[in-house]
Amino acid sequence: MNDLLIRNGQLVIGDKVVAGDVAVHDGIIVEIGQRLSLNARRVIEAEGMHVCPGFIDMHSHSDLALLDANGKDWKLRQGVTTEVIGNCGFSLFPVLPEHGGEAFDFLASLFSGISRDDLCKDLAEYFRRLEKPNINVVSFVGHNMLRIGVNGNDAEISSQRMGEMGKLLDEQLEQGAAGMSTGLIYLPACFADNEELLGLARGVKKRGKIMAWHIRSEGDGEEKALQEVLDVAQVSGVNTEISHLKVSGRRNHGRMSCVLEEIERSIGEGNAVAFDAYPYTFGNTTILTLLPDWALADKLPDLCDKLAGETFRERIRADMRKSGSVFMSVGSDKIILAACNEAENEEMQGRSLEEAARLRGSDVCELVMDLIVSEKGKTSIFLFQADERDLRLALASKYGVLGTDGIPLGDKSHSRLENAFLRFLGHCVAVEKICSLPEAVAKMSLLPARNMGLTRRGGLEAGNFADICIFDLDKIKVQERDGLREQWRGVDYVVLNGKVVVEKTEYNGVCAGRNLTTDKH
Repeated sequence: MNDLLIRNGQLVIGDKVVAGDVAVHDGIIVEIGQRLSLNARRVIEAEGMHVCPGFIDMHSHSDLALLDANGKDWKLRQGVTTEVIGNCGFSLFPVLPEHGGEAFDFLASLFSGISRDDLCKDLAEYFRRLEKPNINVVSFVGHNMLRIGVNGNDAEISSQRMGEMGKLLDEQLEQGAAGMSTGLIYLPACFADNEELLGLARGVKKRGKIMAWHIRSEGDGEEKALQEVLDVAQVSGVNTEISHLKVSGRRNHGRMSCVLEEIERSIGEGNAVAFDAYPYTFGNTTILTLLPDWALADKLPDLCDKLAGETFRERIRADMRKSGSVFMSVGSDKIILAACNEAENEEMQGRSLEEAARLRGSDVCELVMDLIVSEKGKTSIFLFQADERDLRLALASKYGVLGTDGIPLGDKSHSRLENAFLRFLGHCVAVEKICSLPEAVAKMSLLPARNMGLTRRGGLEAGNFADICIFDLDKIKVQERDGLREQWRGVDYVVLNGKVVVEKTEYNGVCAGRNLTTDKH
C-alpha cells in the first residue's frame, strides 16, 4: 500500500501540463499516470489544482532561523521544499578561535538576534546542530567567513594565508558544502583581488561544485563587476551563479538587456553561468553598505570610535557623495530605514533617509553615520533601486531562477522572505504573463536542482524524492497589504520527502526536511 495518492491533478511535467495522479511510498514518487487504481493511506483530491515539484529557494538567508526550532514556515507556505543557505559570503561557519570576534561582528550585521553560541566550527557542526529541519537544506560556505577565519579583517593577505584559506574551503566542500559564495561588497571580501578569487574558484571547480557571487557593484560599476565574474568563470571553468541579479540606480535603468547579453555571450562561449532574482524592485541589506570599503577595514567597535572624529567623517561624507557610490546611485529618497533596533530611533523606521534627516534636522550622511554608531551597524535598509521593466527581463530569462534573498527580521522583514515565490506565480506569471506556467515551475525547481547537482529533486518523475507542491493558480492572491509589506496565500498542500507538511495553506508542524549535500541527496 502506498503512503500517499495525489489524484486528479494538473501535473506540470517538463513543458507540459497533463491530467494525472501521483503515487508516493517511503518518501519516493513511485508512479505517475492517469486514473491510477492504487490503494493509499492518504488521498489528496487535487482536481482543479496544479501539481508540480517542490520549489527550491536558490538564495536564502535562513541560516540562523533554521537553528531556531528547526526553522519557520515562511518558505514551506510558498511551496518551497529546499533552501540554499550560506549566500553572499555569510555562513555560520567556519569560525576559527583566533578571529571569532571579527566573525561574530560580520554575521551580526546581517542576522538579527545572533549569539556567539550560534557560531559553528565547520559545516559538519552546523548540520549536527540542525539535525532534523522542517525543510531540505543545502549550504554554501561563505568566502567572507573563510577569509576572516585565516586573516581577520585585514586587507592584505599573504600567500601562506591564501593557502590556508584554500585548505579551509576544501574542508567545507569535503563535508558537503554545495560550493562557495562571496559577498564582494562586504568586509573583508571586498579586498579580494583577481588572484585570490581565481584561486578559490579553481578549488571549487576541482570539487565539481558551484560558486555564487554577490558582485562588487549592481549600479554604476556593474559592467566591470560582472566582467570580473565572467572572466573568473572563463579561466577557471567553475559553475557560476550570479546572486540577486539587478540593475541598480535610476540612471542605470534600462540596462538589463545589456547585462543579459553579456551573460548570454559568456554562456555561448561554453561557460556554465546562471543567476537568481526576486520579483521586487526594492532590496534589503545593512546600512553599512552605504559606507566606502576603506571605512569598513576596522572592526565595528573601532569604526564606531573613529566616527567620533570630524576628519574621519568628512572623508566618509566625500566618498558617499561620489557619483559611483551606492548612496548616490540609489538616492537618499529611495533608501528606506527598514529596521531600527534602538527605541530612540524607532520614529524613523519606515521613512526614507531624506525624510528621517529632515525629522532629525540633520545632514543625510551625518544621519547614516549617527545610526551606525547608535545601533552598532545593525540598522536594516530597503533600497528602491531597480526598474520594473528590467526586473521582468531578468525574471523571464531562461538562465534565471528564483530566490527570496529574504533576511529574517521579524515583522520588519522584506516581503520577499515570505512571498517571493507566491508573488512570482500570482503576479508575474498569472497577471504579467512573463512566461508560461511550465517555464515558471522549471525556474523554481528543475533548473536550480540541475545547477546545484540535486539529481533526484526538481521534477515529477518516478524515482525522485517526493517534494511536491499543489496549488490553484487563480487563488494565489494578496490577502493583505500594509505599506511595503504584503501577505500572499494560495499553496494548498506541500509534500516534503513524502510527508504532507502544508495542508490548506497552513504548516502542520511536521519536520520532514533533510540536510542535503551535492554528493548524497
